[in-house]
Order: sequence, then structure tokens, then C-alpha cells
Amino acid sequence: MRDAFGDGWGNGAQITVTINGTPAVYTVPNPPGNQNTVSLTVNDGDTLVLDYIADAVTPGDNEFTLFDSEGIIVIDSGFSPATGNYFNGSASCPTCPAVTTITVNNVVADAAEIGWTQVGTEVEWEIEVGPAGFTVGSGVVTTATTNPATVNGLSAITNYDVYVRAKCSATDLSNSQGPASFTTTESCPTPSNFAPVTQTATSVSFIWDANGNPSTIADIEYGPAGFTQGSGTMVQQFTAPFADVTGLAANTTYDFYVRIDCGMGDLSLWAGPYTATTAQSCPDISGITFSNVSQTSVDVAWTAGGTETEWSIEYGPAGFVAGTGTTVTSMTNNPFTLTGLSSGVNYDVCVTAVCGPMDLSTPVCASVLTPADYCAGDLLVDSGGVAGDYGASENFTYTVCPDNAGDVVYVDFTAFELELPLLVVGIV
Repeated sequence: MRDAFGDGWGNGAQITVTINGTPAVYTVPNPPGNQNTVSLTVNDGDTLVLDYIADAVTPGDNEFTLFDSEGIIVIDSGFSPATGNYFNGSASCPTCPAVTTITVNNVVADAAEIGWTQVGTEVEWEIEVGPAGFTVGSGVVTTATTNPATVNGLSAITNYDVYVRAKCSATDLSNSQGPASFTTTESCPTPSNFAPVTQTATSVSFIWDANGNPSTIADIEYGPAGFTQGSGTMVQQFTAPFADVTGLAANTTYDFYVRIDCGMGDLSLWAGPYTATTAQSCPDISGITFSNVSQTSVDVAWTAGGTETEWSIEYGPAGFVAGTGTTVTSMTNNPFTLTGLSSGVNYDVCVTAVCGPMDLSTPVCASVLTPADYCAGDLLVDSGGVAGDYGASENFTYTVCPDNAGDVVYVDFTAFELELPLLVVGIV
């Protein structure tokens, strides 16, 4: 018996249960106010009548359910029942009592141990197993003569439901009780908890937890950090739970994924990524300088970090993302002239030493501003550029000289804001 508002049944609401002509009245007291469960004792063939009187004020507040001895619903009033008779019949006790309290233990990849509490004197049971949510009668049935009993032939990493029914004779079976739910384990456990061992300029070694997997065969897929699995480089090693991946590029971050091969096509799930960066062996350059800066070109020079004789340069507008700029590779000249630049642009220029095909230094960057071409339409701006602000307490001066004596210079202000009085001399 239930009360939706949690304040108990009142205003005359009650259930009268009459067994063999003897009535008993039940209600939901407050407290607890929300429900009341009572047990009814009947024998096979007893007459049972259930009558309900609704709450005279809030009839939608109450509801009730009658179960048989095995927990199967006989009647359910639903929400807001009306006054009336809800059951009038005779009790029929089961000849083969159902089991209770199903348990699942010792779950592995292909088997599970099923136990239960026996109510009757039966010595045989039927265990029905199927994928989670299956309909009773459509699963796989195993006959058991012991309690607990082991169910075999399951699939790894699968969610199952299990029901048990007592078998008192070939024709007298109890109702199925359940489900109890469980998930089988992996047949080839997946590695976890990666940890570093060593990292050189060309190799990365690491270990992991085997999680009970005895196989020493590991498939490893790796690639630059963030690569999509399936597009990387695959290697197989026979030292699990240890891996040493060689032939890598120096000063590069890699992602590694690992799965274990247990043989006969039985593979673990992929685990990862484990991320590691190879060591740098190629020294960084230093001391970038710029000379002969024009509106379209600039000479770039630097000091070599070691004995390298090759470099690469990537450049672009200040703040550009590495890999999106313009790159000059296989360059052996120092200094080097960058051409094709735009006037009035602040460029970031990054120089990388190349000590070998897969041995690069870390890029070192510096900035240079090409002169503006005002006659071609470049804007005259403060040190913050078009979008930024100038520095605190900063003073700067632009001197504009005409090409010929007597020429007049015109300046159009597209944006102008004063903080202090400004003296403009000689501008028309």
C-alpha cells in the first residue's frame, strides 16, 4: 500500500482483506506515511476477498498492489483507484516453490557461478542465461543439480541476465526468478597504467600493468601526438609488459597505443594513448638578427647551436601558429634573405637547426617589422598596430618628408583618440 503525498491514508481510506470469512482492515499509518507492506497467510483453497474504500478527500493519493507468494503481481490498483472490490477468489499455493536471492560470483570471460536460496525440497534447477534484457524463454537453459552451479560458454565483455527456476519434476517447475545481472570479463585483459622507462633522441621505452595477462606479444601503434588511430605506424614486440620503440624523430612528441595478442585471434582492447617526447640532440640556434629590412624583404642571420650546416625557416604574421606559416627548407646559407614580404607587417621568423633528417632543434623565433608604404595605402599606426594598444608612458614620433621641396603632405585619420592635448605642426 502506497501514499503519494507521504502523509498516510486518511479520510476513511482502507483495504479490507477477508480470508475464509474473517475480515482484517489495513491502511497506511503516518508515520511512515508513504507505504505499508503486510503479509497475508493463506492455505491452498482458502477464499480471499480484497475490498478498497477510497480517501473521501484525496482519492488520487493512494494505490496498492497484491502479490502472490513468489512475488508475481496478482492485481495492481494503479494510481487513484476507486472504491470497490478488487479480488474475489481462492488461494492456489505453488506445488514447486520458487527460489529466492540469486547470486553471481567468480565471473570470468566465458563462465559465471550462479547461486540461489532454495525454498522447497527440489534437487534440480534450470538456469536460463541471455543478453541483458532478454525475454524469459528465449535464453540458453542449463540444468543444474548443485547449488551453486557454473554456467559456461559465455562471450567475453558481455552483459548478461540470469533467471533460476526450481524443477520439482519433469512437469512441475516453479516460476522463474530474476534477473540477476553480470558482465563477463575480457578473455585477453587490456593493459593499463602506462609508465615511462627511458626516452632518448630516437627511442621511447615504457611499461604497463598486464592486469593478469600472461601473453608477452604486444601490438603497438604510434604517431605524432594527436594522430588518429589507424593512421599510425604499427610494430609488434614480444616483451610485454615492456616496449621499446625505436627509429623516432628527436625532440618530437608521440602518442602510443597498445593491445595484447593472446593468440588464436584473441586480442585485447586497445589502450592508450601513452604520450612521450623524445630527447633533443640537435642544439638550438641563438642570436637572430635582421638587416637590410625593406618593405618586401629582410636579411636574417643567426648563430649556429653546434656544427650543423642546414636550417629551416618558418615565418608568418606575428602570432601565427607553427606549421601554418611559410617554410623554407634545406637551407645552407646564413644569413638568408626572405623575399615576397608585405609592407607594414610585423613578422615572426623562426629558425630550426637540422642536424639530420629526423634530428631537429627547437625553433627559435624573433620578430621584425617591415616598413610601411604609406603612399600605397598602408596605415600610420601606433606601436600597438591596428588592433592593439600602445605601451604605457610611450612616446614616439613619425617624420613624413615629401619627395620634392614644396610638395604638400596630406594625412587622413581613419581613427583618432586623444588622452592629452596633441600639437600637430605643419600638417594640412
